[in-house]
Amino acid sequence: MMKNPMTPLEREHRTFALERLRSVATGIFEPLGGTFFLLIAIQYYQAGETAQAFAATGGSAGLLLGPPVVAWAQKSGWRVNHALAAFQFLMAAALLVAAAVPLLPVYVAAGLVALAASTACIPLSTQYFQQNYPPERRGTLFSIASTIRLGCAALVTWAAGEWLADDLAHSHALLAVMAAAAAASGWLFWRSPGDPLDPGSGTHPFRALATLREDTAFRHLIIVWMLMGFGNLMMVPLRVKYLVEPRFGFAYTEAQAALLIGVVPSVMIFALTWWWGKLFDRVNFFVLRAALNTTFLLSNLFFFLVGSYWGFLVGMVFLGISFAGGNVAWSLWVTKLAPPGRVADYMAVHTFMTGARGVVAPMLSVYLAAFLPMPWIVALSSGLILASLVLLGPELTTWHKRRDGQPVAEGIAE
Repeated sequence: MMKNPMTPLEREHRTFALERLRSVATGIFEPLGGTFFLLIAIQYYQAGETAQAFAATGGSAGLLLGPPVVAWAQKSGWRVNHALAAFQFLMAAALLVAAAVPLLPVYVAAGLVALAASTACIPLSTQYFQQNYPPERRGTLFSIASTIRLGCAALVTWAAGEWLADDLAHSHALLAVMAAAAAASGWLFWRSPGDPLDPGSGTHPFRALATLREDTAFRHLIIVWMLMGFGNLMMVPLRVKYLVEPRFGFAYTEAQAALLIGVVPSVMIFALTWWWGKLFDRVNFFVLRAALNTTFLLSNLFFFLVGSYWGFLVGMVFLGISFAGGNVAWSLWVTKLAPPGRVADYMAVHTFMTGARGVVAPMLSVYLAAFLPMPWIVALSSGLILASLVLLGPELTTWHKRRDGQPVAEGIAE
């Protein structure tokens, strides 16, 4: 006898229950990309500059693969949760290879596959949340699970750091633990509700990029996001350099820099993600985006122009506030704009553009810092963020037409 389909409320409850469990698993393997993949390459394998460069690109490379991943999922007809599970299992397998074969080329290649698998499927996860969470609670439910994930990731980062400090040979076991967590995440995805993606049109693996031509409002917002994201990402590697390099006049110790750049924003992100999730559900999204861009701008100005410890502290508080809201907005904003069946297509474009600027912006800023005064670079970064705020203005009046996937009349050509 055919099983009765779940009601929307049953889908929501089951997804939320499994997502809270999956957030624990994700919190275990998430520190790989942010900390341990490169750390193990440098400290354990004594990787050279080329290997380090490859190790640093895994996540961004995965973001660039968003459009062909969505095209594959549309063609395969798989339920979106099963497609997500497949990428988690691929990540687990790659991490097991990295743990089992103690050779630098194998470690880097397997690690790149693992990191790319973790980010390439992000458009599918956004579609998954659109299918299973109602729009009036989507941000809140997502942010609660995100807070669990962030807390677990912080604990794992501390514990794994202590474990590796005791003996770097523990890196193999650490990778195996992360592989098990990725497999658990895949199993939980497999048991979650989900529907296949709409088949889509065309056969080109990057056909999702056609949405930039079809939807003028979406194209406008992608430009806004590119300006803000580029301006923000430019400054990411420079904060550490600004604090620790004597030529800038501060020469903070590694511990002092880690407190300001690592701990302060992490506390703010952990404390405020849930609050930003509730705001995402309740307020005009473009006002929310403008508020986030403003806090990113204030972070830049306080951190780089005040020239004191309190300036650094206030700047990192603003950055943590921005990241807390940005985590929710970045992951879910296309659900406010895209037709329900095309959320994955829209998110694939967004992740592709994020990957592109994630590769270019930090490299450009490090190059510019070699011969330009820091205030000039801050002015360039802040100017890009200001430009994004100016371009957001015209969209404020169209939000009520676009909310929850209802397109503006001239926007979508379907």
